[in-house]
Amino acid sequence: MREYRAKQVTLQYLRPVIGFLRDRLQVPYPLATLKPYTSGRELALEAQEFVGLDPVLNIVILGRDGSLMPSDSTVAFLDKVEFNDANDIAERLFPLGRSKPIVLDPTRSFGEPTIPGVGVRTEIVAELVGAGEEPARLAEIYSISVTDVEQVVDFERHHGELSRAA
Repeated sequence: MREYRAKQVTLQYLRPVIGFLRDRLQVPYPLATLKPYTSGRELALEAQEFVGLDPVLNIVILGRDGSLMPSDSTVAFLDKVEFNDANDIAERLFPLGRSKPIVLDPTRSFGEPTIPGVGVRTEIVAELVGAGEEPARLAEIYSISVTDVEQVVDFERHHGELSRAA
């Protein structure tokens, strides 16, 4: 949803697509399931055409060979989301992509951003660095790289409570 908001797309505009997919897939949160992006590509195309979705917002696109492919924004979204293998429901979100050490997992720290595999909240690491703790020392304590510490601090500076307090 953040990507849509960044493009100034309101929920009001997306509601018809979400409603269409909800009815057809019989799931409460159709954009949080893997189906529209994999086995339900034809349905996603039908939804896009039915509501007249702006092509910039498309979930799927037609490839040169006529096959349905995920759009660039869908590929970017799928890189950020980890789905449950059993039910294809979104389980965890990596807001900056899987290559960055930040995850939102509703089963850990009430869904607050944490460092995967470590479980420490990103705001704690950023606060420690802000209080003068050396990134190398925190990397040692949490068994992560100094680069991970720096990325966590940068994330909090731009997206976390630290940016709102400043």
